[in-house]
Amino acid sequence: MRRWAIVVGALGAVLLLGAATLRFVVVPRSKVLPADTNQVVVYAGTMTALNASALQAGDLANAFVRDLPVRVERTVKVLSTSGGKARVSDASVVKSAATGETLTTSANVYTLDRGSMAPVANFMDQPAEAASGDVVVGFPIGTGKHTYQGWVQETGKTTPLAFDGTTKRQGLDVYSFSGQHTAPLADPGAMGLPASIPKSQLGTLALAGNVSQDQAAALLPALATLPDDVPLTYTFATKGGYWVEPATGIVVDMKRADTINVAIKGLESVTMPVLNLDIAYTPDNVTSMVGDAKDARAQLALFGTTVPLALSVLGIIGLSLSVELFHVQRRRGAVREPLGRPVAA
Repeated sequence: MRRWAIVVGALGAVLLLGAATLRFVVVPRSKVLPADTNQVVVYAGTMTALNASALQAGDLANAFVRDLPVRVERTVKVLSTSGGKARVSDASVVKSAATGETLTTSANVYTLDRGSMAPVANFMDQPAEAASGDVVVGFPIGTGKHTYQGWVQETGKTTPLAFDGTTKRQGLDVYSFSGQHTAPLADPGAMGLPASIPKSQLGTLALAGNVSQDQAAALLPALATLPDDVPLTYTFATKGGYWVEPATGIVVDMKRADTINVAIKGLESVTMPVLNLDIAYTPDNVTSMVGDAKDARAQLALFGTTVPLALSVLGIIGLSLSVELFHVQRRRGAVREPLGRPVAA
């Protein structure tokens, strides 16, 4: 009996230790960006863009491609990890929804904390963007009800992503965030935008860009003083909404509108759009992301709550049973002791 009491007690202690280890060590360490992450997100929307070849030819009618239906495929992939840090690629391809033709591409690499998803100093010998803020490629596991600072690669700055409240997506409870940002475009050349334009093409650009009468009135007097090669400046503006499953940090829905405006250097009051991209998750992508979030949240609940609770209950039962077995042993010993004494003469 004593041996069984020790065995049951030891088993109960092991179960309690396992519950604590799982709840406070294993699960927290698992709340990180997986090393095998290779996630593709799909958006749909429209794009309006300057057609440089038509502009050079003086083709006013085709100087802009307007409201072209597009499909955007964004791939977030972990390239390598080192402990709690990861080197992550964020690449997007914009394609014509009708023909599948690739229209534009972008690709950036970041070094991030795998838990908070915030940027960290580059820990590799390969190049990476020097990002800042809280949200670079995604929200953290365990997203909170507060404003985050979102990184805007196009301007090299951060912008507040305000917490707007709680809502639902396909029955799933999510947090809603929104933000908007306007700043000079950091690297126009990287996006294929010219640093200047021949003065002869300026009128075509203004007409194709549908500048207002007030802007045209400001532009006309300046034409005579402009050089033959007119220097340009660019401004990037973005406005977005994000719906995040908080336990996992998975963005289950998103919409975003990006605009690039061009202006003559020194005459920034006259602006003309050269690109507008208005996109949102496709319905199928929302369904897929909601499913992923539900599965990931269930895993967190299973190993963070259900299994540790079950192990704790079994451990407590084991310890209680061990104590009871010791008591039974002691009571039996107490009953046998008088029977073993010699009878007095």
